[in-house]
Amino acid sequence: MLLNSHNEHNGAVEVDEVEIEVHNNPGGGVGLQPERQTVLEKLKGLSFLRQQDAITSKDCTHSGSDQRVPDETQINPNLSCGPFDATMEDKTSFDECSHGNAEVLQIITDLQKRTEALEKKLIGSDKEILSLREIFKDSGRKVQQLEYIVDELQFKLDSSLAHLGNMCNTLATPSIFLIGGYNGVTWLSSLDSFSPEKDAVLGLTPMSSPRSYASAAVLDGHIFAFGGGDGMSWYNTVECYSSRNNEWTECPSMNQKKGSLAGICLNEKIYAIGGGDGNEFYSEVEIFDPYLGKWICSPSMLTSRFALAASGLNGVIYTSGGYDGNMYLKSAERYDPREGFWVRLPSMSTRRGSHTLTVLGDTLSVIFSDTSDLFLGR
Repeated sequence: MLLNSHNEHNGAVEVDEVEIEVHNNPGGGVGLQPERQTVLEKLKGLSFLRQQDAITSKDCTHSGSDQRVPDETQINPNLSCGPFDATMEDKTSFDECSHGNAEVLQIITDLQKRTEALEKKLIGSDKEILSLREIFKDSGRKVQQLEYIVDELQFKLDSSLAHLGNMCNTLATPSIFLIGGYNGVTWLSSLDSFSPEKDAVLGLTPMSSPRSYASAAVLDGHIFAFGGGDGMSWYNTVECYSSRNNEWTECPSMNQKKGSLAGICLNEKIYAIGGGDGNEFYSEVEIFDPYLGKWICSPSMLTSRFALAASGLNGVIYTSGGYDGNMYLKSAERYDPREGFWVRLPSMSTRRGSHTLTVLGDTLSVIFSDTSDLFLGR
């Protein structure tokens, strides 16, 4: 019997050749037959184990791990074991190793997914932080703008309060009001108050529209401005100014559009006298009754008068001068509401228009100017 026990390339004894030789020499000794059978069985088991070791080594090499087979799994060569038992134990170890590797791979995959999700959340958080920073910066700019606006409004409020205080102080004294007019360039809607006592002019709230060649009268502490024009058209509109509120209010309009008319307040009524529209010159008189809230007609003058002067004294209305469409007049007339008609008066010494008729004591004074002098008469 020849045994090649040092053939490492094959990794096992040629067990089949041994079996053939045993069968060919059945009579090689009766006492050696059990011993040969035992050796044969051991050789089979050793060959099988080496084959399994080779398979396990290859699998471990491919998986990249140098795992050493635990001592408990090694077969004691002194123990008799069958090839089936060795195969089942090695297969169980292999299955356990494969199962463990699959669990590790699954854990790694889960960790990678969680890492990717955290990275995405981190990127989103960074974007949100940048957005919040921009919002914070923009809010800071808006706060600065609001602070600037508040300071500006506070300054305007302080100025308005100071102006209101000055206005109240000025209006508390007897004042002359300058309403509208024309400055040679612009038709004016302005309202100014002049205090002779303080020798100060105070600008007040202007009218709603420019108004020149208008007339004005005071009724119940309110200033009424009516008629006039803006150089393009004549008005029949009326505005009322309240010194308490420093504001203008629209009032009922007159029946006719007219300018260069005269206006006075008598017996708690406003009289709009004469005037014209540039083409016609009126002798008509309109009365505004605040209790009726409208303008009503009154007896007309004896003569048409444009750019006339009028004043009231002792409950009687006086008119003088003006333009009748042909010439300037020096005539005068009066109207007593108790009589209900007009009466002609002695004429002035000079023809005049756009002049002023005012009361001084119990005397009417006529003031006019031209390029040469200032005339004062009674």
